[in-house]
Amino acid sequence: MFNAYTEEREGQMTNDFFSPGTIQADSGGLQMVTLGHKPTPELRKKVYEVQAKYSNIGMSFDEIPVKTIGNRSSKLDMDTRVFDMTLLKDAAKQSALNIIEQVETFDRLNSKCKPYIIIQGNCYETYQRWTDIMMETIPDDVLDKCYGIASGAAALGQGTLEDIERYFTLSQLNAPKHLLKNFHILGVGSPNRIVLLARLQHLFHKDVKISYDSSKHTGGIMRGQVQMGANLSSIGRNRNPKYFEIWNAFNEFQGTHLGTKFTETEFFEAMMLLASEVYAIRGQANENPEYFSKFNLVRFCIVAFSVYNMFTLIDGVKKGHMPKTKHDEAILHSLSHITSISEFNEWKRNHGRFVRSNRVQTTDDISEGLEGFFA
Repeated sequence: MFNAYTEEREGQMTNDFFSPGTIQADSGGLQMVTLGHKPTPELRKKVYEVQAKYSNIGMSFDEIPVKTIGNRSSKLDMDTRVFDMTLLKDAAKQSALNIIEQVETFDRLNSKCKPYIIIQGNCYETYQRWTDIMMETIPDDVLDKCYGIASGAAALGQGTLEDIERYFTLSQLNAPKHLLKNFHILGVGSPNRIVLLARLQHLFHKDVKISYDSSKHTGGIMRGQVQMGANLSSIGRNRNPKYFEIWNAFNEFQGTHLGTKFTETEFFEAMMLLASEVYAIRGQANENPEYFSKFNLVRFCIVAFSVYNMFTLIDGVKKGHMPKTKHDEAILHSLSHITSISEFNEWKRNHGRFVRSNRVQTTDDISEGLEGFFA
């Protein structure tokens, strides 16, 4: 996956390396907000065109039914966010209109790229209501060109309990059958969170293709880190034993899987740069395009190395090769016979307090507010 708003060059390299494989392109909506840019029709069009050119699966622009308390809200600070059900209908409808606009652009460019439909909610009922609104708004011929459903957590939260709830909600969702064959879990962030979800897949999604996005292992290079086994390993700023362990593993990887021959010096230079130094080099790309292209390619391959190690970890988890914690085993065992929303809600009442939670607040108590909301 690459970011179609901020990583067009990386998208081109991803396409060159992995086409005709599955290449996902994020919309960059979060990055627009972070950078203080408004997602205007012109910016959305540019993103769609990049997705059409370099990917075969494109994330859509979704609206978030959340209000922020105070001046700022960080990714993990749920105390400053409030889910507002009165915003849900308009947010879901605008998200549907964005899908229509996206598919029209793909059609105009004769692209085979298909969008993921992103859904938001704070419980099963609101996720389903969001889905219903989108299905009612998007024409059937456009729905036929959509790839699957991506579940967002911006209105739910990012604790382990919320990850499990989001994962189970997808298994109960009512939507067109072709959309229920491919799920994407947005913003998982931590490799450790992916590991637990990967183990849950055999319980809730045996016959479904599921993908994740995690910025921790892909963005680790900006912090001098790479994914090694179950951990993100920091190299530091010198050639220490840990560095040579990582270099040797990368060198074997590039020879076996990439066919590249980057030297140890090139690897060292690419890994040692601070984020500010990387941005400075990107700003000088036009002055020294050959060096910039080589520099970008080395870093791209290091990210590919981290991604490969992450997938190896997940495959090991699914095959039962990874160590299991007593806490995770207890969670999995307690969920093993859950097949309905009512059973899941009872599980939350009995077991939820033992699972880490980081939940978005709501404007009203959900159980009291839904009656009027659906009237």
